[in-house]
Amino acid sequence: MITDVYHYAMNSKGIRNVGGEPGDSRFKRRHALQNLGLIMIMVAGAIPRFVRLDYQSMWFDELYNAQVRKVPLSDMVPEILAAGHPPVFIFIGHIWSWTGSGEIAVRSLSALIGVATIAAAYLAGRELFSRQAGLWAAALAAFSPFLIWYSRDATSYSWVILVSLLSFFLLVRSSGKGGWRNWTGYVFITGLAAFSHFYMIAFILASVPVFWLLRRKNGEVRPWFFSQAAVFAIVMISMGVGKVFAGSKTDVSIPALGLVIRGIVAAPIVYLQGYVKVFSAPPATMILSKEYWGLALVLLLTAALAIIISKVKEWHFLSREVAAVASTLVLYVLITALLHNLLGGFNSGRYFAMGAPLLLLLLAAFIVSMPRIAGVLTGVAILVVSLSLTMVELNQQRNDDWRGTMRVISEELSPGDQLLCFPINHCVAAAQFYLDQPVLIRGGFRRDSQSPVLMKTPESSWASYRAERGYEDYEEFSDEGLERKLEADLSVEGRVWMIAGDGSVGYYPAADNVAAALYDGRTLLRVWHRTPFILNLFQAARADAAN
Repeated sequence: MITDVYHYAMNSKGIRNVGGEPGDSRFKRRHALQNLGLIMIMVAGAIPRFVRLDYQSMWFDELYNAQVRKVPLSDMVPEILAAGHPPVFIFIGHIWSWTGSGEIAVRSLSALIGVATIAAAYLAGRELFSRQAGLWAAALAAFSPFLIWYSRDATSYSWVILVSLLSFFLLVRSSGKGGWRNWTGYVFITGLAAFSHFYMIAFILASVPVFWLLRRKNGEVRPWFFSQAAVFAIVMISMGVGKVFAGSKTDVSIPALGLVIRGIVAAPIVYLQGYVKVFSAPPATMILSKEYWGLALVLLLTAALAIIISKVKEWHFLSREVAAVASTLVLYVLITALLHNLLGGFNSGRYFAMGAPLLLLLLAAFIVSMPRIAGVLTGVAILVVSLSLTMVELNQQRNDDWRGTMRVISEELSPGDQLLCFPINHCVAAAQFYLDQPVLIRGGFRRDSQSPVLMKTPESSWASYRAERGYEDYEEFSDEGLERKLEADLSVEGRVWMIAGDGSVGYYPAADNVAAALYDGRTLLRVWHRTPFILNLFQAARADAAN
């Protein structure tokens, strides 16, 4: 049976073009082999998604998702509105929470969705090109470092990647085959995607050319027009619910346009390489980094050479289907980079995640367009490199070590101990997830290492986005005012655990002035360094006075 699957993979024309009718034995046998191949690929792809799923500590976005899943449905809607987060994945997570609340249980939802993405890649590749291209697309998705990363992360991006790929598949199917059933499915899935991530608007705009490239001869425009009108109405509603453009910062300067160009250059590399730190690429997912230029030039030259060879050797790589995928990918990255500049967003690769499967579809099309031996060797080489990068990535500690930090506190926590955290929202989420016993938490924020400390009254400490939507209700404290604030908020009888950044990560600035204020009346007992945090334990003020 495995030999038959191998011979099927060697067939450069794919099942669709080999011959045979749906009723004859040859067609049925090849169809069975195709199904078997897909199942084998999905099982293989599940391994790197589920094995050692708790290797990394949970970081804040994962902790928030785990926290909000526990909120009763009556409180969940106000929380979603306050947070401005799209609601679909949060509702799915709430249903999934019956499986448990530990790291593996919380992350297994994303892992399962990641396995489903493998099947979705097959469907898209089969619809666009052939069944063989679908299998190659599935294999590339199964071992993609980028897709595996988000399949092991409890945030919504594994889900976002899946629904955006299904939206693209249904758009391709509807454009080529028509039918109100197909268009209705496209509107439903795309609407679901719009309420899964606000940047879906970039993907929808980027996919507009697909219909005009793939529509049947004399195909009706009305179904496409009505479906697009419905989709954009849903998008506008989702953006209104999330207030995504509220307080946005518009920046159309020349440096900002330079970042847009960098995004177009770097995105394909991040899609292929993932976030593993190799080839001097930054490890923290910054997709607009200058460090990608060298690799981007190599990738561009390789793509140009492939197109030239395909013309000379008549590989027939270039087609309307390839143009539909490539145009959607380029436009999506361009529009997403522009949105980042207009909205002042954080330039993480996750906001570009929806484009990754499109690049894999292009690679699959290129592989099946090559001569048999060359295509198989090229595909296998890409899979080996992808799997190697994945193995390196899975063994790198990348997330903020909240688990280790909270474990130290849990092992040495005494009755009456208090927790002082900067930033407090990250700490509250981590304490609620990792600590088995309740602890009094105080703290606040610092915009940077030079800014004053921002704190609130103890009665309104941070609990969720519904309780806090920014710095508006926080008061600035420095020097003597900070000392008086800490003296008023903290009990003199309990020890104080203080968590603050070590300065290695921008959003975890050091809080040296807070530590200095605590020195007045308290003795520092121990210090733990848990990158990117520093954990200090101070003696109780009354015990120190007694000594």
